[in-house]
Amino acid sequence: MGVATDQGRSSARPHKWIERNGGPEPITPRFTLFLEAKMSGRSLDLDGDKEMRPDYACLGGALVIEIKSLESDPSERLSNALAPAKESESWPEFFGQWPMEAILKNLPEDERGALRKSLGDRLGRAIVTHMKKANGQIANYKKKNEGIRLRLLVLINEDFIEYDPAIVIYIVQTEFRRQTDSGEPRYSNIDAAVFLTERHATNVNGQVTFPISIIHGPGIEENPVALELLRRLVSRWASSSAGREPLDVSADFTEFVPIHENPKQMRRSELWEQEYRRKPYMRDWKDEDVIGLWDVTTLMTLLAFHVDPPMKVPQEGIKQLMEQTTHLMKEFASRGIALDRIKPKKQRNEAAISKITYGPIVQEWLRKQVDTMNAAHSFRDAVHRNVGDRGRPPV
Repeated sequence: MGVATDQGRSSARPHKWIERNGGPEPITPRFTLFLEAKMSGRSLDLDGDKEMRPDYACLGGALVIEIKSLESDPSERLSNALAPAKESESWPEFFGQWPMEAILKNLPEDERGALRKSLGDRLGRAIVTHMKKANGQIANYKKKNEGIRLRLLVLINEDFIEYDPAIVIYIVQTEFRRQTDSGEPRYSNIDAAVFLTERHATNVNGQVTFPISIIHGPGIEENPVALELLRRLVSRWASSSAGREPLDVSADFTEFVPIHENPKQMRRSELWEQEYRRKPYMRDWKDEDVIGLWDVTTLMTLLAFHVDPPMKVPQEGIKQLMEQTTHLMKEFASRGIALDRIKPKKQRNEAAISKITYGPIVQEWLRKQVDTMNAAHSFRDAVHRNVGDRGRPPV
């Protein structure tokens, strides 16, 4: 993805929005109950030395499973990875909070690639640690137990949006390809991994659908028995947790997005943000049209809050301006439109003034105000200084 944006079409990401009131029940206890009830699972933790063995033996010992829950918050590690990049002259300036993809599209290609790698390394540390430990636990158990047909690692994300399915799949696949110094697979004791999350979902035929991500390890493709056991486990888990068979889709079938959890109470600005997420009416607009609306909104805000305006903007109009500013901020974040793209320019200012139909007196007053503020290099900052902290890292 290049840094430059084609101004002739929308640069926004396709809209997909899923929300819910309250979070889900934790997956890990539900999954262990499922193993015991539907897979004839026996907890190996009851045998003692649980750090030296996998969690469950199922189907008479043919299937052994180690469960690893992603329970540590990765946001601090990611913030540490962002800190050096934010010192770069290429780091975009922006209001509020931006998704990471919006920031990356504003960076030069070399910086973008380096930051992606750094973020992936930081995010992947917990996953790699779990994989190494699980590999050792299963290897230790296998020494005294024959008849194992499938050795499975189950990774469970309970509540962190950072563990996106696509990212986790990439990290696990990369690790599965690694080899030891002697050329053997590094994870020779794990046949496959399954990643479960209910913090991400997509919409399939009008139905909220959670991912069950399956990552094959080295050699399993030539093991039909192991593949059948894996298929059986996934099918039974889907039926148990969702009441239906899993949808068999390719990896590029759709994009899973974080589920937004609505707070019990919302400030007015949060309500406006939610309304725009539900119906992003600017999403198909050209970038120049979105920036044009920003210009008009900025001028109207100046008129509304100036101490000596030529006319008084009614209270309802002020409320609409505040709501529209919130919507624009969300759209800027989606598109990655940084502050340098919306700095005032004479031609844009004149186009915006011409759209304000309160008569020539108001228009001439706005021209004088713009000229004065442009001279002081403080036009947008003066009007929108209360929007929020500029350039905060994304969440």
